[in-house]
Amino acid sequence: LEQARLLTKFQIGLIQEGIESDLIIGHYRLLERIGVGGMGTVYRAEHLHLRRQVAIKVMSRTADTNQRLVHRFYGEARAVARMQHPNIVTCLDAGLHVRPGAPSRDYYVMELIPGSDLLEHVRQHGPIAPKRVCELFRQIADGLAEAHRCGLVHRDIKPSNIHITPDWQAKLLD
Repeated sequence: LEQARLLTKFQIGLIQEGIESDLIIGHYRLLERIGVGGMGTVYRAEHLHLRRQVAIKVMSRTADTNQRLVHRFYGEARAVARMQHPNIVTCLDAGLHVRPGAPSRDYYVMELIPGSDLLEHVRQHGPIAPKRVCELFRQIADGLAEAHRCGLVHRDIKPSNIHITPDWQAKLLD
């Protein structure tokens, strides 16, 4: 099934573990895990009907019992959804996935950005030319200025929260 591109390694692993019900969150089929953060896990996924690939952040099961963290999780999603800026990741959807006999899962959906985060890019390719770094940070400053115009303060600026596309567009995450 993997060779025929009908399933990913990630999906096969969940099926082998007997937790194939975790492959669907809301209207999205999980394809692979792409990151883990403080509040949850980010997956590459696709919309079941539209077949559009997205990134979906699913709140960790341990955090969903803490209402303060749930409030913060949706607050982050709402804040990102309010902003439309080329240097800030776009939030497309959010919800609560409920399955009979299983814990509910909070999630929000973002555009899937090609490329890698700044930390990973430097690890793989070494230092970036100063002129290019200046341009990337100008883009991040533009994104932060937009966040400030919306009354928001990004409290976690770090290389792993700056995504770099193949054409050198910087996107601010989290």
